[in-house]
Amino acid sequence: MSRWAVTPMLAFLLAGCSNVWVRPPGVDEAQFKQDDAACRAAAFYSPIAPQSTFVGADPYDPNRGLSDVALRNHIREACMEEKGYKRR
Repeated sequence: MSRWAVTPMLAFLLAGCSNVWVRPPGVDEAQFKQDDAACRAAAFYSPIAPQSTFVGADPYDPNRGLSDVALRNHIREACMEEKGYKRR
């Protein structure tokens, strides 16, 4: 495989792993850190039932089958988006 074919594929894969948040207008670095810490805490302390033993789970739940880490990341991302941040 040539280097020219690998480079776009690598860029595409890394774009999905972006961890950069775009701040809304008027939000400084200190406010961002405070919001990020609050969202991380909300995700960390949210109760998550084990997926394999949860009786009566909604079969159409889009989060069904995600690991605890993936669910906590989803909760954190939703919290940040509610505060006006966008994922780059």
